Amino acid sequence: MTFFGPGELNIENLQRARDVEGLIKALGYTKDAEVRREAADALWSIPDPRAVDPLIAALRDSDNWVRWHVAEALARTGDPRVVGTLIFALTDSFGLVRKTAAGALGKLGDPRAVDPLITALRDSEMDVRKEATGSLGKLSDTRAVGPLIFALTDSVGMVRKEAAGSLGKLGDTRAVGPLIFALTDSVRMVRKEAAGSLGKLGDTRAVGPLIAALKDSEKDVRKTAAEALASIGDRQAVGPLIVALKDSEKDMRQKAAEALGLLGDPKAVDPLIAALTDSERTVRKAATTALRKIG
Repeated sequence: MTFFGPGELNIENLQRARDVEGLIKALGYTKDAEVRREAADALWSIPDPRAVDPLIAALRDSDNWVRWHVAEALARTGDPRVVGTLIFALTDSFGLVRKTAAGALGKLGDPRAVDPLITALRDSEMDVRKEATGSLGKLSDTRAVGPLIFALTDSVGMVRKEAAGSLGKLGDTRAVGPLIFALTDSVRMVRKEAAGSLGKLGDTRAVGPLIAALKDSEKDVRKTAAEALASIGDRQAVGPLIVALKDSEKDMRQKAAEALGLLGDPKAVDPLIAALTDSERTVRKAATTALRKIG
């Protein structure tokens, strides 16, 4: 047990004084878990390497909430010493600790985290799976491609969304087929992320499905599909994008004009001239810019 003298246990005062040694002592105060939680919180705001090892040790605290606050503090250190501890925390009994660890490992970018995060894709908690899918996209390791493709079938839409986004970041064309299928997902954000990732992958197999996505019921999906088609650069998309210049949503008309400018096909000139009379200034501006690009 750590002993304190009179007046030494005011966490706010210790934080204000940036008394790292005092806060480390408070982190070991066995009489009151709330004190330990507050000490971990205070150490978040004082980046000091002296706190790293005590925080690593505190991740074995018996109190769930102390471990969560400690995991948050470790996540903010950016210190490579915490990687092994955060990997261990992926097996913690408390879901919030596992969630925090999964998110932090993506930010730290250490390849040792890849296999443990792949395992975390099967976690019972949705938030843990969501953080793990997002982190795997940040680690840029193609070992994650297969497991992330499997995560596109997760029962929770937010997990599928993260998986779709991460597959685009990994740049592996094995994901093209599964992402095309994800364009028909029941959740809007999954379809949007799938369209964006297909644009990043740049595979022409996605052109037809992305053209179909220009008619999606949600404008965000239609806009992202237009951007993706421009990124892929296949002129099959010119005709459908000309049609999209008359979309009911101004943002979609703007994106269609921008995409046509990037594709640079002269067939778009007359429709873009017509778009110069659009009721929305942003659409007119996009059409003007597109015409300049086509020349």
